[in-house]
Amino acid sequence: MMKTKMDVCRSHIARQAVLLTWIRLGRGPAENGGIHRVDANGDVPPAAVARVERRNMGSTLAIAGEFKPFQDVDVHAKVAGYIRKIYVDVGDHVKEGQTLAVLEVPEIAAQLTGAEAAVRATQGADS
Repeated sequence: MMKTKMDVCRSHIARQAVLLTWIRLGRGPAENGGIHRVDANGDVPPAAVARVERRNMGSTLAIAGEFKPFQDVDVHAKVAGYIRKIYVDVGDHVKEGQTLAVLEVPEIAAQLTGAEAAVRATQGADS
């Protein structure tokens, strides 16, 4: 279970409140195994306390490091051409069979146009 910033803040405030209450009742943690020091008048010496206040708590951790990929894959097109449309970005998860990009290959487009013209010419001659 992942704690949100609000959960961390609430638990921090709750811990401070319990500690302050414990100290105020004279049952605070003592250095000498749980025995509290009392002066000649029977008073507990003053202790440092802090008022509980609500504020934002930072949760940033800056560390040096680098990301390494799980697997490197070289992707090559079967034909040379230009990228007309690209559907993925660096770091995206992809699935088998997913279209990554659409290529525009002028030479193949010219061949297709010529083949279509030849088919039309053949069909026109047969009629």
